[in-house]
Amino acid sequence: MQRAPRIAILISGTGTNMHAILNAIRDGELEAVPAFVGSDNSAAKGLKTAAELGVPTRVFSYKNLGKADAEEAIALAVEEAGADWIVLAGFMRILSPEFVRRFAGRIINIHPALLPLFPGAHGIRDAWDAGVPETGVTVHIVDEEVDHGPILAQEKVRREPDDTIETLEAKIHAVEHKLYKKTLKEFFEKNPANPKWRLGMLETKKALISVWDKTGALELAKGLAAHGYEIVSSSGTAKYLEEGGVKVTEVVDLTGVPAILGGRVKTLHPTIMGGILARRGLAQDDEDRAKFNIPLIDVVVCTLYPFEQTAKSGADLDQLIEKIDIGGVSLIRAAAKNYYHVAVVTDIADYARVLEELEQKQEFTLEFKQELALKAFRATSSYDAVIYRGLCRELGVEEKVSDDKIIPLRMEQELRYGENPHQKAALFMPPLEHRPFEQLSGKELSFNNLLDLDTLLRGCSVFQDVCACTIVKHTTPCGTAYGSTPLEAFRKALACDPVSAFGGIIGLTRAVDMETAEAITETFFEIVAAPGFEEGVAEYFAEKKHNLRVLKILPGYAPKFQISANRCGWLIEEDKLPALPKETEGTWHGTPRPELWDDIVFAWKTAAITKSNAIVLVKDGAAVGIGGGFTNRVDAAEYAIKMAKGKAEGSVMASDAFFPFPDSIELAAKAGVRAVIEPGGSIRDEEVFKKAEELGLSLFVGGSRTFRH
Repeated sequence: MQRAPRIAILISGTGTNMHAILNAIRDGELEAVPAFVGSDNSAAKGLKTAAELGVPTRVFSYKNLGKADAEEAIALAVEEAGADWIVLAGFMRILSPEFVRRFAGRIINIHPALLPLFPGAHGIRDAWDAGVPETGVTVHIVDEEVDHGPILAQEKVRREPDDTIETLEAKIHAVEHKLYKKTLKEFFEKNPANPKWRLGMLETKKALISVWDKTGALELAKGLAAHGYEIVSSSGTAKYLEEGGVKVTEVVDLTGVPAILGGRVKTLHPTIMGGILARRGLAQDDEDRAKFNIPLIDVVVCTLYPFEQTAKSGADLDQLIEKIDIGGVSLIRAAAKNYYHVAVVTDIADYARVLEELEQKQEFTLEFKQELALKAFRATSSYDAVIYRGLCRELGVEEKVSDDKIIPLRMEQELRYGENPHQKAALFMPPLEHRPFEQLSGKELSFNNLLDLDTLLRGCSVFQDVCACTIVKHTTPCGTAYGSTPLEAFRKALACDPVSAFGGIIGLTRAVDMETAEAITETFFEIVAAPGFEEGVAEYFAEKKHNLRVLKILPGYAPKFQISANRCGWLIEEDKLPALPKETEGTWHGTPRPELWDDIVFAWKTAAITKSNAIVLVKDGAAVGIGGGFTNRVDAAEYAIKMAKGKAEGSVMASDAFFPFPDSIELAAKAGVRAVIEPGGSIRDEEVFKKAEELGLSLFVGGSRTFRH
């Protein structure tokens, strides 16, 4: 038969709830033994009541001792009296987190409101002032937050129209007296007294260390050992730590079961998982630990198998699967779930902070453990997402736009700021990918540089079949051209809009020679990017323009999807251009111009990487006028023609979408444009086609719309 639980009751005043509890014990309604009644106030009337009922009383003077010493006196009294539970019955002191942790799960409180509403010392008055139609009473386990913790019972009290605050208070107190003893009775029956409740306190603190990446692990283990932690580990980690001079208890010594299945199962055992997940001070958990000899584990340090690195190495599927960590993820999740009691460390960068926390505070604060737990859940979710992406790639599974997305992102670079100095920003990359360029020299890339580079790299990709140059400013091209040499392509591209090109970025599809490099340095550019640089060219740029960012374009990251997060949600679309227009798959209106086809396609490509609405004029392999980012097509056409000046004569025009009216066609014909390419699709297409034929303008309808917002 279980012995009756011993309770220590703390009060500050009259102690009416205490009185109700003691009467219930006396009358046999509640099976418990009052170890003592304690108060922070020597004049508390409840002390006299308790003494009259034959219960020992204690006074803990906060005024004379101070809070820390008074709490220590209470703790010692509880432990010396062998009290299983601390029952707060109107104790008007906020217990420190340290005290609560010392008796975690063993402190019970009653509060005159329906928590989480109206916490604090004035729950009744606060509810009254708020005018709520009902309030009530809450009995709960105490945690480190004020008036917070697992709720054991609640009962509502209705506020009637004729109630005063005094009558409401009387009704609440009446409910308190009945609810508290009823709840304690039910709780004690489910959580009987456990003579081994101090098991966890008497054990050596344990830190389980299981790491693939052993960077810093030896120093961390030595630091934990110096603070009284017993180091527990398995296989490779244990051997590494022991060779470094750390005394290690192997996992098998706790579980009695060696690693099995070729090392696939080492830490997945009830002794280990139970030691991590056990709730300190909870009677049922303590009984289970005592019954099965499960030691507490207070710290878990774990780094996972290198799945991502293995996937990048080109390993086969079998090798990849062997690098899927099971035990480590389980340890991390268990420790993170039980963060109230366990510190979980998954980031090597936190090792120093762990030791600093112990050095300064001798224990881990709840806030620190919460921070570590959140980081741990982030680590495991990212790890699983990387496995998903890696296996999809290895198994040839294509992700669809409509599939739910798992997007793990790794911070590649913390940027000085975003588009503007007041905005914080960083560059992230998905796993298994790398930047499509290598920076050879120059300043650190900025947020705006990276935005512009997206357009530039698209240009280099779409023009890679020729020796081409693209100049970009504010995410849209201000010059494109191709030629027989990089120098020719550069000069032709620069001539399109030399004013806008100032401060822009350049991309070439062929290696940069010294002659081209010298021409580039005559104008201020932020970036020059190319697939290669002839001997001495990169060094020339670094010496001549030390701020110029010189990038070598690599075969690399080409995302399958474009993702845009905005106030409406996350928009996701396939990241690809439509097929190039073909003369055989479109329709000419007016005289066909096959001799202009190369320029027509080049104009279409340039329009495809230009901000909408986009109109591009091309002549002799070079853009001579680019109108991009306009809110109507006729303004885009007017601007492109204006920028082309006399070069519009004999040029070709590309539009990224249909012409809603013939007005742009009229402007083109007037400027001397010879041919136009557009996708068609307007309800006025026939009107546009007819106008082109009337004006002697060759119009090719083909390809697809290439909006770019």
